[in-house]
Amino acid sequence: MPHTAELVGKLGRLQRPEPANEHGLTLTVRVLSGGSSKAPPQRCTACAVTPEGDALGLVTDGGAVYALHLNKQRYALLDTLASAGTAAVFMARLSRQLFVGCSSGDIHCFDISSSSARLAKLPGHRTAIASLSTKSDTEQLLSASADTVLLWDMQTFRQRRMLSGAPYGSSVAAFSPPGNLIAAAAASGDLVVWSTRELREVARLQVPHGQQQCRFTPSCLSISADERWLLVGCRTPALLLLYSLQHARLVHALLLPHETYGIVQVLLLPDSNSAAVLASDGSISFLDLHAACFTAALRFTFPGSRASCFSMDARANSMAVVCSDGLARIYDLAAVRRNAQQTSSSLQQVQQLQEAQLQQLPASAGVLTTSSSGPSSRADADKGQRGQVAVLSDVINVPAKAAGKVAKQRSKGASSGSSARAGSALPGQLRVASLDAAAVALNKRKLQDMLSAYGEFPARYRQLIWDHLLQLPHNTAAFSLLQDKGVHPAYRDMAQQLPGGSTNKQAVRLQACLSQLAHWCPLFAEAGYLPRFAFPFVKLYGAKAEAAFELVATLLLNWCSGWFELFPNPPLPLLRRFLLLLSQHDLELGGHMQALGVPLLQQLWLQLSGALSDLLPGQADWEVLWDHCLAAQAGPSFMYQLLASYLITLRQPLLAVQDEQQLQRLLDARPPVDVQKVVRQAHKLQQSTPQYAQLGLAAFRPLPAAADGATYPVFSEYPAGSAELQQLERRRIQEAEDALLRRRRVVAELEQRSKQVAYDSAALTAQRQQLAALDAQRRAALRSVEDATAAASSRLDDRAKEEKLKQIRLAEEAYQASVSSLRAEWQAELAGLKAELDHKRRQAAAALKAQQEEEDLKALGFQAQQRLWALQQDELAAAGTSALQDTAAAQAAALAAEQARQAAEWQAQDEARALKQQHEAARRARLVAAAEQEAARQAARGLLLAQELQVQEELLKVESQRKLRHLAEDEAQVTATQLQLQVERQAVLAAAGQAAIAKTAQQEKQRFVEQQQQRAAAVSAGLEALS
Repeated sequence: MPHTAELVGKLGRLQRPEPANEHGLTLTVRVLSGGSSKAPPQRCTACAVTPEGDALGLVTDGGAVYALHLNKQRYALLDTLASAGTAAVFMARLSRQLFVGCSSGDIHCFDISSSSARLAKLPGHRTAIASLSTKSDTEQLLSASADTVLLWDMQTFRQRRMLSGAPYGSSVAAFSPPGNLIAAAAASGDLVVWSTRELREVARLQVPHGQQQCRFTPSCLSISADERWLLVGCRTPALLLLYSLQHARLVHALLLPHETYGIVQVLLLPDSNSAAVLASDGSISFLDLHAACFTAALRFTFPGSRASCFSMDARANSMAVVCSDGLARIYDLAAVRRNAQQTSSSLQQVQQLQEAQLQQLPASAGVLTTSSSGPSSRADADKGQRGQVAVLSDVINVPAKAAGKVAKQRSKGASSGSSARAGSALPGQLRVASLDAAAVALNKRKLQDMLSAYGEFPARYRQLIWDHLLQLPHNTAAFSLLQDKGVHPAYRDMAQQLPGGSTNKQAVRLQACLSQLAHWCPLFAEAGYLPRFAFPFVKLYGAKAEAAFELVATLLLNWCSGWFELFPNPPLPLLRRFLLLLSQHDLELGGHMQALGVPLLQQLWLQLSGALSDLLPGQADWEVLWDHCLAAQAGPSFMYQLLASYLITLRQPLLAVQDEQQLQRLLDARPPVDVQKVVRQAHKLQQSTPQYAQLGLAAFRPLPAAADGATYPVFSEYPAGSAELQQLERRRIQEAEDALLRRRRVVAELEQRSKQVAYDSAALTAQRQQLAALDAQRRAALRSVEDATAAASSRLDDRAKEEKLKQIRLAEEAYQASVSSLRAEWQAELAGLKAELDHKRRQAAAALKAQQEEEDLKALGFQAQQRLWALQQDELAAAGTSALQDTAAAQAAALAAEQARQAAEWQAQDEARALKQQHEAARRARLVAAAEQEAARQAARGLLLAQELQVQEELLKVESQRKLRHLAEDEAQVTATQLQLQVERQAVLAAAGQAAIAKTAQQEKQRFVEQQQQRAAAVSAGLEALS
């Protein structure tokens, strides 16, 4: 049984590898998160095997990067990254270099043979790295993501070129094994092939269409070693497309069994005829592409373990597999092939299709339904019932197996007629059904990648995506309670005040949403800007009242954080901080905007309180703006970066504004802008904003679910006293208006009564005249009674009028007193606000002055540091000059020693020649000739040594000058710590060079002394022989 290696800590030993088991498994690797064997494990997410197969690179979801030296039986932790790894590859030419792609879009380069492992960081992608590939003959790296395809030069660690021709980025890209071609699967569905020599497009292959003209979506590709074939795997169905690169056409397609519903990874083997295929169900199989049959397969006997990705060496002898359980397993492919030959008598065939047959298959743009194998499934197929697997490829890539469970539950009870109408070309294979958005498991990271690639969310699924991003709780019971309370008194007349009145559906929906917010929190009944803020969202959601309410409540809880600190006044501190943020990015524009004073703050507050809907001319641009607001990694503060980016875009018109009227006319005109440009600039501003300039908003908090299921949690993030004071003021004004109405009704009643008395008096006079005409005798008596009655009536009328005038005068005096008190209170409040504004302005000026003084001190410190660095450079130059002088002295001593040695040698030779001349003339001639030859050789050797020393001295001088020049060029770009390390490294190199020169001179001197001793011994022996 192969053992399991647990990676704990930074360094460790691996056990000696054991023979492969019956499934070819040789080693299992588990990564532990801490320095203890009891720590929880980390999940491996990517792996890479060196071309020689002697090392393995692993990356985990926690960012840990490990290098396993299989031959040396040891491992090392190279580094811990800030984000999870998504791809890994070794350099084909220099197998010690490991490249790791991360979900953040960065690529990290490591040297697995060095103690300082990290070599470089390559930023350039905005989305997660989808694939990495290296060129075999040169140091080049190819990286692909959802936004672009980049080619890197690894000698300089810089981007060489951004490859075009792939709209919306690429799902995968790879070099051919010889390195002459680059192939990429574009997100649009095209296959683009480039020449690496000229970096030009040499071919563009079309992916065939399935049913209803839906194109198959490529998910992976591989080029053969002879560069004749291109193999492409499709996302759904499990389809392999084999292209001929010589003829630029599709040869045939291979449809894997319907148990596998997609292809995740393919790799052509060195023989160019077979390939390793990783299916979406986690199985790895080996196929003969031309014979259309399986040759071998990896068997995973561990429960719940499926393959996620794999990597092989250049000769396809070993394979590393990352499994779904977070472990990495290493297999011996030779053992896998032997076991396959022993256990299988016949090869399982794969269905081979031509391009015309592919048009009868459903592509991945719809929802695929598959049928499981076995007798029971065939019986169900005869009845017209099949299981469904939902795939939403135009919104987000979802594991089809997980979505299939939901689709199968929803497809129970479907009639055979509806199943037949779904359409199918191959019996028992694939069908197309309707799209089920509820079966989609949304992922925020993939949504951010989609937004970066396409610039906006699909309008069809925008509400669904916003719902997921904001994590709306959908408290139906709690919302029903708020809805049952009806219209809030503060918004009773809102629908009638808008165009269309109660017949306008949008007005009625806005009134209902605002009433529910007011019932939830009394503050929202007093916020006058709330209708402007909520209207665009209510308009977008239409009849979805619950979703609209929870979305607006979530925005008020997060994006409106800090708006209610000075309620009912605008959030002046927040607006001031925003102006400082604008000055951080554009000092001139920020200063000009601050010079406009209060009118600018009013306009900024007007735009913010309207949810930025007044900035853009169209609803579609506003929706795109809020797509980025809700999906931004920075959270609610990104809305202010968008407003700053918009103002910077209108920089020239804003700098020309001089007063409030011009500013208002400019913003009311809604000048057209490029929304995507504003968004891209806002992302750059967010990345470049230092921590001290941030607005300090809280992180995103979703609207909590109702604890008891019947009420929403109470919103209390506002000054309760201000809200209560605003309510009391509104109530007092309402009571004053009611009292005035009552007074008006009393006066009207008195006027009516006066008219009635006058009418009655006229009628009575007429009756008296008639009675006087009829009865002359009673006229005198009646006249006297009438005069008395008239006098009494006149007195009563005068008294009533006096009382009425007195009442009117008292009411007028009370009203004037109330108005005077209100005016005094307003003037006092206005004076307090002016004093507070002056105080804050003085505080801001003092803070700005302190910051300026701090910047001046930093500048003086930097100049002092520059002078210190210059003094250090002079000391280093003096030390280098002294070292060169010491080297020259050592060389001069070596030359003097050489001359002394030559003089002694010549003297010994002269003595030997004199003795030999005395005894034997013939021997003397041969000795003279030998001595002359030896002298010539020694002279030549001395000259060569002198020339070598002189050349080394010149090289040292040139190298010293070159390094000093490089230091002078780079001293403004490196930090003090790096400069000190570089100086120390140069000192060590210079010392090592001087030591090597001294050691060489000492060895030469010792060798010359030994030769001189040998010659002296030979001369002595010759003299003894002659004597």
